[in-house]
Amino acid sequence: MKFWFRQVCITLTVLTVLAACGLAAFLWSFDPNSYKNALQVMVQQRLDRQLNIRGDLKVVLFPDIAIQAKEVSLSERGSENIFASVEDLRATIALLPLLSNHLVIQEISLTGLKAQVQRIELGNFVLEDLLGWGRTASQASVSSGGSADPGLLMNDTTIDIAEILLKKSELIVLDAKGQPSWKLQDASVEFGRIKRGEPFKAELTARIHHGDSPSVAKVNAQAVWSVDMASRAISAKNFSASFKGDLPENIWFEQALNKVDLSLSAPKLNIEPDHGRLSVERLAIRAKGMRERAAFEWSLDAPSLNISNDAAQGQSVNTRLRLDGSPAIDARIVLDGLQGNRNKLLFERSSVDLAIKQETRVLKVMVNGPLRIEPLNLALSISGFQGDVQTLQTPTPKTILSTPIRGSFSTTLDVKQSAALPLNISAQLDGVPFATLLSSFGIDSIVDGNAAIDLQARLAPGAWSRVLETAVGTVQFRLRPASIQGFDLSLGLEALRALASTDMQVASGAAEGVGRSQMDDFDLALKFDSGVAQITRLNMTAPGWNVKQGAAGQINLKNNTLDTMVWLQFLSPQTLTLKRATIQVRALRVPVTLTGDVLRPILGIQWATIERDPVGRALKENLLNFPSESRSGGTPSAQGIQKK
Repeated sequence: MKFWFRQVCITLTVLTVLAACGLAAFLWSFDPNSYKNALQVMVQQRLDRQLNIRGDLKVVLFPDIAIQAKEVSLSERGSENIFASVEDLRATIALLPLLSNHLVIQEISLTGLKAQVQRIELGNFVLEDLLGWGRTASQASVSSGGSADPGLLMNDTTIDIAEILLKKSELIVLDAKGQPSWKLQDASVEFGRIKRGEPFKAELTARIHHGDSPSVAKVNAQAVWSVDMASRAISAKNFSASFKGDLPENIWFEQALNKVDLSLSAPKLNIEPDHGRLSVERLAIRAKGMRERAAFEWSLDAPSLNISNDAAQGQSVNTRLRLDGSPAIDARIVLDGLQGNRNKLLFERSSVDLAIKQETRVLKVMVNGPLRIEPLNLALSISGFQGDVQTLQTPTPKTILSTPIRGSFSTTLDVKQSAALPLNISAQLDGVPFATLLSSFGIDSIVDGNAAIDLQARLAPGAWSRVLETAVGTVQFRLRPASIQGFDLSLGLEALRALASTDMQVASGAAEGVGRSQMDDFDLALKFDSGVAQITRLNMTAPGWNVKQGAAGQINLKNNTLDTMVWLQFLSPQTLTLKRATIQVRALRVPVTLTGDVLRPILGIQWATIERDPVGRALKENLLNFPSESRSGGTPSAQGIQKK
């Protein structure tokens, strides 16, 4: 018995020594660099990306697995372009837990990480093959021909990462055309313990640059995150982020925003893309800074929002923007009564209170009505709104003008042209006192009446100061009834005598006793592009006369000048008194030109068009040879006309 026991012990000892020697020999002779090619082939097959390890690959297998690699890069999918590179990569993996299919990573450290992500369309990035977003293990197996999921999903292995450190990193975000839109530099990211199904803490600090602009800002964000890779669900607790620095000029801002201090906080945030669910509690955004030496402040508060594919509900959303300078702007928006779903958000009650102060005059616009938002189409509309437009005098509050407005408004952001992101706007106003409305904006109009306005426009963000020069679209004005200040066409030929000898400029309307032409209908349609508005329709109708557009006309929106010709037709018979005869002309048509300032146009008779006709020659002789006492301006028709 003792003999066999001694033989077994000797045998085990020998085997142990041999195993130890073999393991020592293996570890001594093990060269991890010989596995570089196999590792590169595996990455190429699974991810369709090229892995390149220029530096030495060092691996220590006992007592824990320690991996170190230098100068590692990974290409874009299906391309040789570099997606990410790292100067130094270190990782430590516990050995014994691997025997029970449990991956415990004690530390991951990346130094000098540089990565670039391209946006293929608004909100989407080329990352799905790495993250395995929305792919279950079975789906991944099918897509990879039965092999394991090539993304980061490992449903058959539990993962426990104690710490992840990213130091001196850089992230570049490319637009759809492959041009840098912004980048994070000197980024440091610290992750707490990461374990499947359990929340983890993450904190980011970095400097942010926008494109090639020298503007720099500091970014800080932190939260306790929970991530489900299969369903793409993300939730955060105690989320907070801050931005301090400058924002350069871009498609939304014509001038740089300096000394911006922006903060965002939300104690609870949950995003579930597969169910279209977004829920947030006590969302608060605060921003302040300078814009062209003028201070601005912006705030937004949303106490509770819960939006999904099936329903939407929440408490009142409040936002306010204040901008100093000339003009000074104070705008408040309140949204309440949220209904609908994530495709169509309907706020039963919305109100806009806008105040624009220019020197001692304040323009106030107050509008309320139901608001609809379509997030997927980036569309917004408010139908059936009502409100008021007021002009106040300061510092002593005094209402100068007040007029009610009603109508509808809608706008969409064209994401197909992501470089420019133009705004498509549709607006309708009805029952508006036209001259009073323009007076509220400091514009004196010779045309007045109960107006219906229809605007269809396409605006380019970033050119707000030149909006009339860059806008493309149409606008229609229809006034019923209407009037024009400056002359009275009901007087027939008497109203034309002041135009006969020389061109005259219509009075501004400030003078007392000027004539006014009353009409049943005033219809004007414009098609504008590149700062020029083509007059596609200009009609006026009254019991005794009408005006129809003649030659093609236009309005130069850059210098506010007008150039057009219209036909003035008297429907009642007109008497022409000549030296030897008196004749009556039915439906007399007179070509009238309108040139010069849009608000104070110069009117004249285009004699070259009608003087070949006998009636035209008779009209010219009758108007140019009227008695001198009438020429002096004693007739009522001349009182509303001023010489140029």
